Amino acid sequence: MTLSGDERVWLGWKAINKVQTGEVSTFRMQKGDTLILDFGFNIVGYLQGVSNGKAKLQIEPAEVLAELGDSWEKFPADFGNGNKPGRSWSPKVLNIQNNWRFGERMTFRYVRLIVLEGASEIVLSELSCDEVSAVPFSKIKPLEGFGPKMKQIDLVAQYTLRNCIQEVFEDGPKRDQRLWLGDLKLEALPDGLLFKSDSVIKRCILLFAGTQRDDGFIASCVFNTSKGQNPEIGDEMIPDYAMLFGSVLLNYATNTNDWDLVKTIYPLACRQVDNVCSMWLNADNYLQIPDNIWMFIDWSKNLDRQTAEQATAIYSIKSLLEIARKLELKEDIEKWENLGKKMEASAMKHLYDSEKGLFISGKQRQVSYASQIWMILAGVVDANAGAEILKRVKADIASVQPGCPYLVHHLVQAYLLCNMDKEAYQLIDNYWGGMIDKGADTFWEIYDPGDAYKSPYDSHLFNSYCHAWSCTPGWFLRHPEYGKRLLEIERTNNQQ
Repeated sequence: MTLSGDERVWLGWKAINKVQTGEVSTFRMQKGDTLILDFGFNIVGYLQGVSNGKAKLQIEPAEVLAELGDSWEKFPADFGNGNKPGRSWSPKVLNIQNNWRFGERMTFRYVRLIVLEGASEIVLSELSCDEVSAVPFSKIKPLEGFGPKMKQIDLVAQYTLRNCIQEVFEDGPKRDQRLWLGDLKLEALPDGLLFKSDSVIKRCILLFAGTQRDDGFIASCVFNTSKGQNPEIGDEMIPDYAMLFGSVLLNYATNTNDWDLVKTIYPLACRQVDNVCSMWLNADNYLQIPDNIWMFIDWSKNLDRQTAEQATAIYSIKSLLEIARKLELKEDIEKWENLGKKMEASAMKHLYDSEKGLFISGKQRQVSYASQIWMILAGVVDANAGAEILKRVKADIASVQPGCPYLVHHLVQAYLLCNMDKEAYQLIDNYWGGMIDKGADTFWEIYDPGDAYKSPYDSHLFNSYCHAWSCTPGWFLRHPEYGKRLLEIERTNNQQ
């Protein structure tokens, strides 16, 4: 196939003269020739094939056509502070002969092959991908009861999750293939209902526990290095991710009943909240984390995160409290109950604007979805008050909107906690369904319906188009309670 620029399509490129890999078995090429293959969907694995002789190929994998059509020089990625990451996953050069297999795992839907050297005619055949995942295809299960749109959203969510479960739960198999704590928290939710990869989740928990930093914090990400080498921790420590470690433990124990592991790891989870509070909780019992500390919450450059961090701390305290109750740790029960109440009261006193009826954050008293969402998830307000807050923030055109699927997931959850089932259903339909309408066969790291080129790295080419934190529609649609409520909304919509 060949590429054609088209501003009318998402990301500006479309395929013409398209032939998928299964439709043609043999390709005849000469030095300098280019071949672009479409494998039909995003896959993770090892490219392999057969050639009639020796040749040198340049291999360029791509999740979306823009990676092959746009210039990487024109759209260089930037992490800030002059840190410009390399394009380590592409292109590759491979010497092939007879039966060949590229030994590096790649993520792609499309592959461009360029013959750099070879005989007068090189014949390539049996081009395929040896797919890999910790989850076999047989575990992909169709969603029952819902209509075609939600079934497709669920299926794409399953493929997204399956591709991200390798030796560990990876944030995205394309780029740095790291285990991130925030992604793990979200991946584990649908996995508990779909694939039940409990042993992989346990391994991830132990990797975090075994790679804590000198200051007692766990790193927010871990590089799962080659066999025989010790894992490497990333430089990043994100307070909200660290505090959510207890929530990951609680979810794991709930799914597996492995309270022995949780009992062992629980003190480390406690230390994450203890560290944050001892360092940054002020005399009025609300957090003031310095701006030079990376607080995540969401990919949004303009977001003030202080209030959301306060809410995340309260949310995490309640997870630790639940574990302490299960383990019958009386002193810890009293400790978490008291601290949680103090921080909730402080949030309502210092971070809630009674005139606006909304939570505010920072010196500029910023209004954002993130602040409202996390205060609702933390149970600082009840369902009725939360519903009114969500209506108000939607009406506030100046409020900072969610910037990526990570926060959109939490917005769906907040809607459901506040019994706003119609809004939750519409958000799943419009947001994740919107990605599918624009060609997604796995869900993306970043999606802004109004900006195809949005990227936290200043380059859409560096974005991951199969990303762990985007897999959660499958959890909502299959959840014993939420799924029934969402199905009822769909049935009501169909009757109108």
